[in-house]
Amino acid sequence: MRTLMMLASALLLGAGTFCMANENVPFISVAFVVGVVVLFLGLCELIAIRVSVVRGYESASEINAEGLIALILGVVFLSGQVTEGVAVTSLFALWTATEGARSITQSSYDFRANSATDNIMLAIGVITALFGTYMFFNSILFRLPVILMVGISLFLIGMNRFKLALGIEYKAPEFLSGNEEKLAEAKRAEKAAMQKAKEAIRETKAAQARISKLNKEIAKEASLKNDAAAQRAARAEETKYDA
Repeated sequence: MRTLMMLASALLLGAGTFCMANENVPFISVAFVVGVVVLFLGLCELIAIRVSVVRGYESASEINAEGLIALILGVVFLSGQVTEGVAVTSLFALWTATEGARSITQSSYDFRANSATDNIMLAIGVITALFGTYMFFNSILFRLPVILMVGISLFLIGMNRFKLALGIEYKAPEFLSGNEEKLAEAKRAEKAAMQKAKEAIRETKAAQARISKLNKEIAKEASLKNDAAAQRAARAEETKYDA
């Protein structure tokens, strides 16, 4: 299943490259290619969540929703219901911005503790969200061709989908699972739980570091206030003696 999802991601990258290479044609000319690829992506996601365990997602409903959205968009593109440049831009802008925002919220912001892959995927998520937002304002900014923006969107979404593909782990059906398969699945569940525990520990350490820093700053402020009060009292005493 991981291979199938990686294939779907690669097809998105290919469709994005194809659109960028044909940026001056109308969307209807590339709608079939885009529709087939997006439809295939939606089917792969709906199948993946039913036969596999996907790390990095809080619940299967997230992937179900993404798969259904891709499925609907694929059918819409194939049916030729979206042809106007404004409609195409708005549709891809919303999809791209949502995809980027989802990727950002699922990432860890502890750059030092993150792996290089985690930081790269976070950067791609930020770029995806920013580009999706830009598409809403393209008409008053750089006025990029619609098909060029569609190509960039597909490319960025394909890059984000690689994260899902890398998180897929095979889950054998219950009625086919022998003791060895169940043991392997339990080990995978343990590994996923340990990963979540490590992330929780990182967040706890980061919170403790912030608390320690704030306590030091509060103590420093209190010390400065005490010093200032002592200086005022000393000046008051000097003034009394002078008088």
